[in-house]
Amino acid sequence: MSRNNSRVLWKVILLASVCCAGILGLWWWGLVQAPRAQARVRAADALTQMDRAVSREMSRAETTALAFGAWWSREEGRLDDPEKLQNVISFLEQGAIVSNLILSRQDGDSACVVRKDGEWNLVLFPGGRNPRRYRMDHGRWVPGPTDPHEVYDARTRFWYRFGAAQDRPAWTPEAYRFYTSKVGGFTYTVPVRNRRGLLEGVIGVDVSLEELTHVIWDQQPTPGTRMVVTDPRGLLLVPPRTPEMLDREARFDCQLKPLAARVPPEPLLPFGRAVIGAVRTHATPGTPEMRLQVAIPEEDLFPGLGYRRAASFLLALGAALGVTWSILDLHRRVVRPMRALTRQVEHSQRVASVGMMAPGIVHDVNNQLGVVLGQLDLCQSQAKDHPGLQPRLKAAEGAAIKCAEVLGGLLDFSRQDPGKRELLSLNATVAASVSLLRGVLGRRIRVEEDLGPDVPMLFGESVKLQQIIVNLGLNARDAMPEGGLLTFRTFRAGGKACLEVRDTGCGMDGEVKRRIFEPFYSTKESGKGTGLGLAMVASIVADHGGGIRVESEPGAGTTFVIELPTSLRLPTSDRNSDKEALETR
Repeated sequence: MSRNNSRVLWKVILLASVCCAGILGLWWWGLVQAPRAQARVRAADALTQMDRAVSREMSRAETTALAFGAWWSREEGRLDDPEKLQNVISFLEQGAIVSNLILSRQDGDSACVVRKDGEWNLVLFPGGRNPRRYRMDHGRWVPGPTDPHEVYDARTRFWYRFGAAQDRPAWTPEAYRFYTSKVGGFTYTVPVRNRRGLLEGVIGVDVSLEELTHVIWDQQPTPGTRMVVTDPRGLLLVPPRTPEMLDREARFDCQLKPLAARVPPEPLLPFGRAVIGAVRTHATPGTPEMRLQVAIPEEDLFPGLGYRRAASFLLALGAALGVTWSILDLHRRVVRPMRALTRQVEHSQRVASVGMMAPGIVHDVNNQLGVVLGQLDLCQSQAKDHPGLQPRLKAAEGAAIKCAEVLGGLLDFSRQDPGKRELLSLNATVAASVSLLRGVLGRRIRVEEDLGPDVPMLFGESVKLQQIIVNLGLNARDAMPEGGLLTFRTFRAGGKACLEVRDTGCGMDGEVKRRIFEPFYSTKESGKGTGLGLAMVASIVADHGGGIRVESEPGAGTTFVIELPTSLRLPTSDRNSDKEALETR
């Protein structure tokens, strides 16, 4: 019993733990894992938008450079007429991050179209000297201020040397500082050659990191998001949009410098806030490789998420504790009464065993007392001449008679008490008993009921009939340690109310079946049974004038069939011998 109680308690604890884990797991998934998964999707989408924006602008720069290469060939490389360069603005404005267009001949002539303070400027360098400067006014170039000392020889610049060494248009492999400027960027170069393959000049389209920064910042999904672009060497190309980086000079100072050395620590992480980060490499064939990074604060995507997590965690914890308390309360209200019922059945078995042993004991002792009284009577007859012995013999005789009276009272006490019998339904009794048994048998044992509709009413004691059902159910449980099916069936047979209890347990051999109703006979391990349960069942059945038989084979389960008469009177044969009412086969 103690082991069963321990198992039930551990099952209750396990069930409570599973319920608590399930509730807390739902909280974790709903307010921790799911928002993070959504945030990772948003971060990946932001990277995709960044990558597309970079690819789009780089592609526009390539298209512009190739268009000017075709224009150069058509105009035969003339760079001395501003009117010929008037149409370049419409091309340049198609690319948001194109800041400069430089057309340089191999003989040193150059034309530079530069965006400065939001306006386009044209500077012509004949032979690299004596510049002529123009500015755009209402779609036409008009002369502007010039500096006669300004010199620009493109042939000495990195981009020109790189483009002249190429067989086809190509990007400079890495970003660099532009001429006389803090601004850096990439240049798409187009080498122009004549029909004989000789180099005539190089066209360069500059993509400014400053313009690229604003394009990236425009893709920022939330105000607190940090978006950073670096090159493969870890040099900063686009800084994060922080209060420090809103200053233009600060951005120029950080660009093309190592990220960790030029930006405050943890530039991607808003201090004290949970973020979701993602990284992607921009590696479109033919374009410079860039490393795109983004970090989105969870609070930006899910405002108030921290408070909701805390509140819902407290609710989930309260629910888990409530479930635990409910299970423990169910254990107290249901399982404990089941234990009490089981203890009552065991006590009834012990009482019934005393009642069954008492007649035999009283009979043997009474026989011995009869011998004692006979001997005392002989002593009294032979000791008439000894008056002093008569009082002592009388006292011994009185004590023996008193002992016989006590034994007679014990025999009367041990006889089966017919109790208060009433008209009852066997179906109702079985249904009520099985309902109690379900909580005791455990989940491994499946219980089925098959209650016949034509079972007659009978006179009997409901409590004792319930004891029969409970005892048979508990025995069936012990016979099915790995679980199985337990069936209770009622039916009418020859005017009698019949009960069949069938299990799918280990079964019994012939020797066990022969002795199964003997008191104190048990096949269970020591401490797990008294051997009185089935003896008490047989006694109750006999007291109700019924019969019981058992059908069983090893490994094939066991079936008990009980037949109960509907009359209050016992059959004559049952009054002569209760054992004849117990039929085993």
